[in-house]
Amino acid sequence: MKHTLDIRNSSHSRAIAPRALERLARRVVSCVLNGERVRAAEAGIWFVDTPTIRALNRRHRGTDRPTDVIAFGLSDARERRKPGVLLGDVVIALPVARRQALEWGHPIAAEIALLLIHGVLHLLDYDHATPRDARRMKAKERRYLKACGFPPL
Repeated sequence: MKHTLDIRNSSHSRAIAPRALERLARRVVSCVLNGERVRAAEAGIWFVDTPTIRALNRRHRGTDRPTDVIAFGLSDARERRKPGVLLGDVVIALPVARRQALEWGHPIAAEIALLLIHGVLHLLDYDHATPRDARRMKAKERRYLKACGFPPL
């Protein structure tokens, strides 16, 4: 299935080369969308620095601190069945991803893949507000990490 991704990198982080970052994003997002049987969707992926994600988190979630990933969904379940649907945007803070990868002892690419998977699942209405929802979402994350060629984190 053909998906259109608008990938932007306004981060100054050198944690991963820009071309490798774009290839990684395309591969992972397509893997999740294909796995969820989303046809011909559009999504935006934006890699940012810590101050930008902190401002977005404060403005849209009311939390004045940086986070690793934020998803802004733009479609509902019925709309997602239509080809060409605009799913929304996933914003990832590369410096936060780098710090988390170092703290947890896994490669930066695997951390970014996990954050992309997490964000795309949010665009598809998965959530982790309840323990049951969190288990379901975590299982999907593990499944897609494996499907995208990454070891379990």
